[in-house]
Amino acid sequence: MEVPGSLTRSAALRLAAGAAFASGLLSGRARAAPSRVPELRRLSVHGSRPFAGDRRLLATVSPGSPDRDRVSVAFSLARPARVTVVAVDTRQPSKPPVWRATASLPRGRHRFLWRPARTVPPGTYVLR
Repeated sequence: MEVPGSLTRSAALRLAAGAAFASGLLSGRARAAPSRVPELRRLSVHGSRPFAGDRRLLATVSPGSPDRDRVSVAFSLARPARVTVVAVDTRQPSKPPVWRATASLPRGRHRFLWRPARTVPPGTYVLR
């Protein structure tokens, strides 16, 4: 097998994982392990009507606006977990998040509420 001269870290990891699976170093059971990521159910924004581009997992929040001033992040956990949700300004992704919520939660359905402070400028924020 020929390996390209400019192999990225990501490509190298995929190549190594593929070789491990092919050689039997990783069993099928390891490949089928369940995900530990919370299942995001929906995002909802306080307000009477969604904006045109809003979807189940994409919502528009307008900091400082009484009509669209907060967002609810609903999710489910298959097992107890410590969950952190942050709001990151897409214009400055390397800066600290503008909001963070962390909690140790039991199995089941949960919700975090982000109400941006009036000092949070209008813009695009990613919740992760």
